Amino acid sequence: MFVLFTEWQSGHVRLIWPPEDAISNDGLSVIINCTIEQMNHRDSIAWWHYDRQLGYVRLFESHPAISKRPPVYLNMDKYMIVGHYNLIVKNVSLADGGEYMCELIGRGNHSAYITVVGKFVQVEKCVFRLLSDSVILLAICFLSDTSLEQHLL
Repeated sequence: MFVLFTEWQSGHVRLIWPPEDAISNDGLSVIINCTIEQMNHRDSIAWWHYDRQLGYVRLFESHPAISKRPPVYLNMDKYMIVGHYNLIVKNVSLADGGEYMCELIGRGNHSAYITVVGKFVQVEKCVFRLLSDSVILLAICFLSDTSLEQHLL
């Protein structure tokens, strides 16, 4: 694990673990780190996702502790903040790929990219019929907990 200690422009706020690029299969969840320490009662943080049509879309924003307002989420079924402002993107799809930015409002930001690849398919058992020692004539595989048609669509 790589840990980075940096001052975030000014003050004592420290970015302990910056966001890092991630690759995920379609349907899984991804965590993007943005571990921040020593935020004061006036600091707030936001997470953004870059959308080609809409530009930067705010996913989450905390409010300064002095405001006593709750954090704002774009979609709590899709996004979750854990620990010291790490972002979880649930059930990723191809539309979730791209840039994610963690911003300490008024002090700076750091970005990472999620790359989403095809669906993950768990194979239970395959049966092969060999034409010769080096040529497969037929291969039939059985998938666990789902039908073959769901994965071929």
